Amino acid sequence: MFALAVLKIIAVLSSGFYFHGFIYMSEIEHPARRNLPITAFLMQWRQSFDIAKMFFVPVEVVVMISTLLLYFMDPIEQASLWLICPTCILAVMVWSITNIIPDLQRTISDDVLENKGPQWIITTVDSIMKRHYLRTALSLVVHLTVLLLSC
Repeated sequence: MFALAVLKIIAVLSSGFYFHGFIYMSEIEHPARRNLPITAFLMQWRQSFDIAKMFFVPVEVVVMISTLLLYFMDPIEQASLWLICPTCILAVMVWSITNIIPDLQRTISDDVLENKGPQWIITTVDSIMKRHYLRTALSLVVHLTVLLLSC
């Protein structure tokens, strides 16, 4: 029973970090970045991407492992609902790899400003952030699922 409680705490905290990280990126960081001069915009965008990789991948793994373990260990009848979480995270990963990372890598290349120009960079980053909202919505589903099943 103690292990189950610990897993639920881990799942609640990690899914909360996961969702709130996506909200922060969407609603605070990106709008603030848009007001920067283009060279500062690019520098901040690149740094943000590097930090996000270090943050989101481990958090995704913790949420997936904890919710998969809860699927096997939780004695509730609806234990299969725990599988919503890893399914959503896998969807986020696939969406990111296929629909976000290719454009993102073009925007962080060293010669992007010279080759594409400021307007292309801003338009492309805005487009990436619009696609990012799907990840934010799925992270909300993960967090709400964990909260509801942890009660």
